[in-house]
Amino acid sequence: LVTRDYSKRMRPEQVLNNVKRYARNSSIITFHDSLKSWNNGNLQYALPRSIEFLKEEGYEFKVL
Repeated sequence: LVTRDYSKRMRPEQVLNNVKRYARNSSIITFHDSLKSWNNGNLQYALPRSIEFLKEEGYEFKVL
C-alpha cells in the first residue's frame, strides 16, 4: 500500500484515511522518509496515527 505521503496534493488526513481504507491482512504499507513527506506534514501526522489505528485493529508489525 503506497500511502502517497510524498504528494503535495494530499493532506495529512487523506494519507491516514488511505491507510484506514486500503490496509488489509499482510499489507506492506509504505511511508517515505523524505523531505517531500516531512515538509507537507504528512509523515509526522499519518505514521503514528496509522500505527495506533492498525494496532487497535489487531495488526502486528514486523521488521523486514
